[in-house]
Amino acid sequence: MVVELVTASPARPLVIALDGPSAAGTSTLSADLGVRLSASVVAGDDFYRDMPEEQPWALTAVQGVEEYFDWQRLRHEVLEPLPRRAPRAVPLVQLATRRWT
Repeated sequence: MVVELVTASPARPLVIALDGPSAAGTSTLSADLGVRLSASVVAGDDFYRDMPEEQPWALTAVQGVEEYFDWQRLRHEVLEPLPRRAPRAVPLVQLATRRWT
């Protein structure tokens, strides 16, 4: 359904966000959509800050947003450049190195 909706809409910058609990298949679905739509795929997991394993579990939801997830880097590296970028697929290995080619 998503593929049909996107391909039927006029060309314009479009962001599709997928969210779900661990092991729900969001990474698999986003990779599949990225291939089908020739779109960039950005894994949100790449924007968590490094912390000792037990520390994130001790944070409240508000603290997690402020201290664990790096929203500023996501905004700066991914969202702000979107209007200047041509749509294309980004291999997942490039996401791990955080280099755009």
